Amino acid sequence: METKIILKLIAPLLLLMISSCYNVNKNEVVKPGHFFNEEKMINVLTDIQIAEGTLSYERTKRIDIKDLKAAYYNQVFLKYGITAVDFKQNMDYYNSSPERIEKVLEKVLENINQMQGDLERKIADSLRVIRVQDSIRKADSIVLIIRNDSLRLLDSLNAHD
Repeated sequence: METKIILKLIAPLLLLMISSCYNVNKNEVVKPGHFFNEEKMINVLTDIQIAEGTLSYERTKRIDIKDLKAAYYNQVFLKYGITAVDFKQNMDYYNSSPERIEKVLEKVLENINQMQGDLERKIADSLRVIRVQDSIRKADSIVLIIRNDSLRLLDSLNAHD
C-alpha cells in the first residue's frame, strides 16, 4: 500500500520533470538542412549589410526602395546559391546563440571596415593620379606657351635682321 502511495506521488513528479525537459528542448533551434558554415554566413551577412547600406542611401534620395530591396536581396541569394527560406532558417539558428551570432557579426563588421579602408585607399590613389595627370597637362600647356612665345620671339628677331 505504501508503494502505491509513493508511486502516485512520484509518477506525477516524474511526468512533470520529463515534460519540463521536453519544453526546454522544444525551444532549441535545430541546425537547418541547408546549413551555412560560419564563413558563408559571414559572407552572406556582409553582402546583406552592403545592400542595406545602399538602400539607406537610396532612401535619402527619396527613392521608393521596396522593389530595390527585393532585387538586392535576390542578387545576394543568387550569388550564394541560397533561398530566402535558407537565409531565414540560418539566421534563426545563429540568433539562437548570442555567442554564435556575436562572433559572426564581429567578423561582418571587420569585413565592412576592411572594404571601406580599401575603397578609401583606392579613391585616394585615384585622386593622386588625377592630380598628377592634371599637373602634367598644366606642364604641357606651359611648355607649349613657352615654345610658342619662343617661336614668336625668334620670328620677330629674324624679321628685324
